Amino acid sequence: MKSNRATYNRPGEDRVIDAPYVITDINGRISQLKDEEAWKNNDRNGITLFKTAGYTVVLTCFHKGTMLKHNDMDAIATIQVVAGSIRFRSETETVSIQAPGMVNLHPGIQHEMEMVTDTALIFISNQ
Repeated sequence: MKSNRATYNRPGEDRVIDAPYVITDINGRISQLKDEEAWKNNDRNGITLFKTAGYTVVLTCFHKGTMLKHNDMDAIATIQVVAGSIRFRSETETVSIQAPGMVNLHPGIQHEMEMVTDTALIFISNQ
């Protein structure tokens, strides 16, 4: 079993991030992220929910107006909007995605995202 030791943002918290199964209370984690100092002092706050060889799941909360520019990944990725809404731009189109929508990306796809509201995203990649 792999666990994540306490960090600066979460002193005293040890949690399992790799086991035969890992259950996550998404709404509870969103509340936790929004209660932390990192949320108050930055445009985002995130936490790794699951990580094993070649596969990662991260939950990140973003403030309204946050931009993620010029992204491309070296892996297949899924971006799940679990709260709020985003404006997703690729080289060929711009679309609005609201919770509980998602976008799946092949490696190397240039994209950017603008948070239309306070938003929570789950990023899943095979990287």
